[in-house]
Amino acid sequence: MADARPPRVNSGIAALLEIAGELRGLPRQEFKMQLKASLKKSALSTPSKAAVTARRRHGIATPYLMIRDASRAIDFYKRAFGAAELSRMEDPSGHIAHAEIKIGDAPIMIAEEEPRYFNLSPDSLGGSSAFVHLYVDDIDAFARRAERGGAKVLEAPQDYPYGDRRGKFVDPFGHVWMVATHRHDVTLEQMKADWDRSVAAQKAKSVPKPEGYHSVTPYLQVNGAAQLIDFLKRAFGAEEVMRVNQPDGTIGHAQMRVSGSVVELADANQQFKPNPTAIWLFVDDVDATYQRALEAGAETIHGPVDQDYGNREASVKDPFGNHWYVAKRLEAAEPWAPELRSVTPYLHPKGAARLIDFLREAFGAEEAELHADEHGVVQHAQLKIGDSIVAMGEAHGPYPSMPPALHLYVADADATYRGALRAGAKSLYEPRDESYGDRASGVIDPFGNVWYIATYQYPEKRAALRAQPAPQTAPAVPSAIMPFMYCEDAGAAADFYKKVFEATELHRAVEHGRASHVQLAIGNTRVMLSDATMPHVAESIAKGYVRTPHQLPGTPLHLYLYVPDADAAFQRAIDSGSEMVHPVEDEPWGDRCGGVRDPFGHIWYIATPLKDVRR
Repeated sequence: MADARPPRVNSGIAALLEIAGELRGLPRQEFKMQLKASLKKSALSTPSKAAVTARRRHGIATPYLMIRDASRAIDFYKRAFGAAELSRMEDPSGHIAHAEIKIGDAPIMIAEEEPRYFNLSPDSLGGSSAFVHLYVDDIDAFARRAERGGAKVLEAPQDYPYGDRRGKFVDPFGHVWMVATHRHDVTLEQMKADWDRSVAAQKAKSVPKPEGYHSVTPYLQVNGAAQLIDFLKRAFGAEEVMRVNQPDGTIGHAQMRVSGSVVELADANQQFKPNPTAIWLFVDDVDATYQRALEAGAETIHGPVDQDYGNREASVKDPFGNHWYVAKRLEAAEPWAPELRSVTPYLHPKGAARLIDFLREAFGAEEAELHADEHGVVQHAQLKIGDSIVAMGEAHGPYPSMPPALHLYVADADATYRGALRAGAKSLYEPRDESYGDRASGVIDPFGNVWYIATYQYPEKRAALRAQPAPQTAPAVPSAIMPFMYCEDAGAAADFYKKVFEATELHRAVEHGRASHVQLAIGNTRVMLSDATMPHVAESIAKGYVRTPHQLPGTPLHLYLYVPDADAAFQRAIDSGSEMVHPVEDEPWGDRCGGVRDPFGHIWYIATPLKDVRR
């Protein structure tokens, strides 16, 4: 056998056998391991198109839009929404049986409307019964592109408490798109709490209230309401909305708009005693407002300072004992609840924690802020009642207990009144229908705070109250003749006469934001002012029945006014913008007298009787 020769084979096969012998043992084990790892990595990073399609469709609901003129719709989505077309299947007539697009990573399926198979478009249905919700990287950029491309913006992009910034759009084919960018994660507990707060806020907004009012409005009762009105105007730029005078000349009710919110006030009487109140007042410029308040007669509690809780604040006490905490939220600070109004009552109870419990039980108050020390003493709290905040901190030092009166608008005054009594309040008066259109009641809580609980029922009654003329005063009018003066600005003229002649304002009617009629008492004489810009006066001017002094070469009326000190009153008139008509001097008829033309065109002779001249 050793001499046996190998079998004879084809030369081509022999060459292959030689190559096979050289490859025996290959590939080496090390190379096989490297190749295996490389292939696994490649499979993970670059899956096939088929794999992507299978993965995206498994367990995922994909919107399938039925559209009349689907081809045009695909072109719109590409242009307006930045879509990429993945596939399109058309029949011989060009009818799209199925198509797919992708916006970002989101697949959308599209087909032509086909009523025979119940494939109806929004055009046929008269609207869309479902929305397409889509996440994108930049909702604001998406919104700009969508609007330019022809989509209608139903809701501009805005931040939502569940962590999304979202907008809503309708395309030209009737489908509604809710498109969002996710900003931050929110827990289910946070989302539920935010939802509950939103529902409560919507309920509060649905409670009807008079124009300009919120759920809670402070009601200031003072000795000298007319003077408080003047202070609020000078210190805080307040606007007088309404004033109702009593027969004795006191103010039964007035409404002021202060920093955009309403403050109510009235003269105190035997039933309603003065109630110094603390108010948190948010303004644009704390320093300037603080200075104006001091110039108007307030005394300082503390000057402007940046507080560690995020406000710049100053505090003053007005001439009637009310505290005003003038504040502005610093830009770097976290915003507070939107229910914190520009005028917010600030309570200083003795036992704030127990008052919080009462407010929860009686009025359904919700905690917005609560800061207590290690002993449980409340340093600062904010309670939401309806669409308003009531703030508080335990009474201490320069911040004594100051129980206020608060006007509370609710959906059901009777039910809220009963709930307040169950929580421990005492009745001041039971629910009743008031002449000004509210159904109202009054209670005093265990901490001395007065709550006027009301439901707004008849707006027309309140409107009639604003328009009613001044009530007749009980005392006899000293003179049978009362000057009636027309001015281009009756409100400004009234303020001038109060400053210069120390007049007392008896009544002011306001129309279209201006004083239409003002009645003053100067000494024992009444003077009436009428605003020439009012529509009913303008008609008389057009007919030539009425002229203001500035519309005439002179004034039709000269007023001779006795005052205690002619020189002082004359000088105040000059300092306030009057023009001298006659210098102050001793006159032969026994008066010391001077004449001025006031800024409104009227001429006043200001006089004081001389003691050494017999009249």
